Amino acid sequence: MNIDLAADQHDVSLNDDYQPRSDTLARKIENGLNLAALLALGALPIAEIITRLVFKAGIPDATGFVQHFALLVGFLGGMLAAREGQHLAIGAVSLIKSEPIRRVMSIISSGLAIAFTTAFTLTSIEWLLTAFGAGTALGIVPVQVFAAVIPIAFLVMLIRFALAMPKNRFGPVIVAAAVILGLLLAIGSVTNLAYSLVLEIPEFIFTLENFWFGLMSAISTPLLIILIASAFVGTPLFIVLTGAAYLLFAGGPGIVAVVPNEGYTMLTSSAIPAIPMFTFVGYVLSESKAGERLFHLSKSVFGWMPGGMVVAAILVSVFFATFTGASGVVILALGGLLYVILHKKGNQSEPFTVGLLTSVGDLGLLFPPSLILILYGTTAQVSVLDMFLGGLLPGLLTVTV
Repeated sequence: MNIDLAADQHDVSLNDDYQPRSDTLARKIENGLNLAALLALGALPIAEIITRLVFKAGIPDATGFVQHFALLVGFLGGMLAAREGQHLAIGAVSLIKSEPIRRVMSIISSGLAIAFTTAFTLTSIEWLLTAFGAGTALGIVPVQVFAAVIPIAFLVMLIRFALAMPKNRFGPVIVAAAVILGLLLAIGSVTNLAYSLVLEIPEFIFTLENFWFGLMSAISTPLLIILIASAFVGTPLFIVLTGAAYLLFAGGPGIVAVVPNEGYTMLTSSAIPAIPMFTFVGYVLSESKAGERLFHLSKSVFGWMPGGMVVAAILVSVFFATFTGASGVVILALGGLLYVILHKKGNQSEPFTVGLLTSVGDLGLLFPPSLILILYGTTAQVSVLDMFLGGLLPGLLTVTV
């Protein structure tokens, strides 16, 4: 069965009647916040370099600010994805022809998204209020100001998932049931908040906590199976992955605040800012038509050879992937142009052209400054310079073949 894994085609609500609203002031403000966070992420390292060269001193906590701007970009982007119905998911729903079955799959997907974002919101609030000590700050800005984007983003996504439910008599009932399930999943976070913030613990808090431990030990495994299976009916993959971790902690030690804490730790690591920046560079190169100019340059050099157009397409794709960090950006920026040149105007078959264009972008990921090599080196605690050097010969061999 051919399953289409495509973020740009999936409607997270699976409601066929759902369409993004036209631009409003709130949407423009949200777009502006996303753009501001992305520009700040790129501008701060440049400002740090300039201040070190000119004033012989860097910006205080510049690295921390960059890492936390990456956190903002990630969660603000999640809010945008929910707004536009663009969360990454397995698009198996498109293979189903029966409309009633599609509607049932839509309800399951949206209901689980609402339930788990409800739980994520409450757990993130618990984590935000209890995880940081007094005086934890970047410069004069408390870290909680940046970290607050996590529960806010989950709350906004929850509201958008709920608003995207089918507008019929069953819609509100399904939303209410999903929210109740999310509240049940997050009872542990509510009781932990009570322990942290209330001086005298009421007796019913202990009863509620014992109830939650018993409930989660009973339902965590069945829910985990349902959640994983729901990935194939269109549940957003971030819900499936984060929800699985949530259920495993809830059914075991019960410390579910570990989930937002680990998310925060990973998203503020030193390697993560490279991801949005590489993507940003890719879109800048795409919109500036740099890919077309690179292709024409390669064509003028190699076009006289037998198969010269294919060679030119490979080289420009490799170059683009190297500096954008992802083969998907290569396909987005160059796919349409190269498809027309190789297939419609050239003599290459459609299967060959499509296969070439969807595979050659990965070849550039072995050359510096490859995002994949940076992430691997950082995660595995291996010298990134050694990774760059180690990728040169395999990359050249693969491209030559």
